[in-house]
Amino acid sequence: SVARDNFALAAFPRANDVINFLVRSPFSDTLSAPVRPWFTHQIFPDEQLRLTATQFPPGSFVNVVVDAQTLAFDVEVHLTSDIPATDQQAVLEYLKEHMRPLALPKDTDDAQFRIVGPDAHRQPTEAAKRAEDGACAAIGELIATNQGPAEDLSAFEVRLATHQSDAAASALLARLEALAMWFIETASSVDFTEAKWELLVAYEVGRSTTTTPPQRSVAGYLTLYTFHNPFLGSKIRICQALVLPHHLQRGLGRLLLRAAYDLALARAHVVEITVEDPCAAFANLRDQIDFALLAERRPDAIAASVDAVAKALKLIPAQACFVVDARDFFRLLTRLLTAAPPAADDAATVDAARAMLRRRTRETLSDTDRALLEDALDAVDAGGFKALRLQAKRHLLRFDADGLRDLPKPDMQRALSELFDDRLDRFLRLTAAAQRLQLLPP
Repeated sequence: SVARDNFALAAFPRANDVINFLVRSPFSDTLSAPVRPWFTHQIFPDEQLRLTATQFPPGSFVNVVVDAQTLAFDVEVHLTSDIPATDQQAVLEYLKEHMRPLALPKDTDDAQFRIVGPDAHRQPTEAAKRAEDGACAAIGELIATNQGPAEDLSAFEVRLATHQSDAAASALLARLEALAMWFIETASSVDFTEAKWELLVAYEVGRSTTTTPPQRSVAGYLTLYTFHNPFLGSKIRICQALVLPHHLQRGLGRLLLRAAYDLALARAHVVEITVEDPCAAFANLRDQIDFALLAERRPDAIAASVDAVAKALKLIPAQACFVVDARDFFRLLTRLLTAAPPAADDAATVDAARAMLRRRTRETLSDTDRALLEDALDAVDAGGFKALRLQAKRHLLRFDADGLRDLPKPDMQRALSELFDDRLDRFLRLTAAAQRLQLLPP
């Protein structure tokens, strides 16, 4: 039975493989490059389009075109061969049934679903053309900007709003939540009318002085939830964050996250800011922001304790431990890159480690490269590297590794060694940030 079920599923196209997201922006004459959705499990059963080869011929695909000004969605089914009208309607009804409840704005009407023949070019539907003509009104209070190079035709800004401060914020968030269903694994909607919720929206804004108001389109968002405690202080949780696909790798995630941190640091009643179940990429971004804060906000923190760093930067204790360990690691790494090895026998090891670090392109070190790096750090400062390793393991045991104390000692030591290896990889992912902050030579 299981084998038959698996065979049946294999006969249907996988949603993630046949759906594309494209963005229509006022700052470009063409649609953005297509991007596959990252998650479809909340939208389609088993992440499959339950459509037969007759209804959805091999090679066919679905384009979801998002207008960045209004967040109107168009769903275009591109078929590689003609199919009967009844099958065309069945395909459209199937997509409406599964996409409308969670993954499309509530006002998406039937006109925004269409079949596109094998020889058609991608063109906006009439509904999208109407949406494209609509103005993108900014919500909330301006709290951060990123102007970028002067030759860019647009810049970015971040605005803060609540349901209470801006009536349009709830409607905008609902549209953003529909988009998040495709790109955040555990995406869900929230009751934004609750006063504890806040919305940060990133906008792309035109630089042209001839357009009044300036052209603007949505570029990403982030939601915050505040836990109020009149006795112990309030805590801010970053709940969902998303950058529109065509803006990935442009620094918008950093701009949004840093804006959230700056809000927390500016609010006297807030004692901590944290992130709800971050994915790997967001965890790496948080590491970079936390590490930068240590360098930028507390130049005297070289000798500060973990508790002092956590309090000053409003970090959870585990993250304060990490950035303190990272600071100490880069002090050692600077010695490795600049100092002569204390013994001639170690020169080859140090030179090999330096060459390995220059050519490193992988996110994680191989076992061979990790051993080489540790040998080289031992060579330039054996006492310092041993102290760092013990410090990091104490921190891991205290905050990051619940249950390790209950393991037999050999198992606990082995687990801590593996966690320290992961820690080294996290440190090295901060190399560019350390160089930018002048904590490491280029």
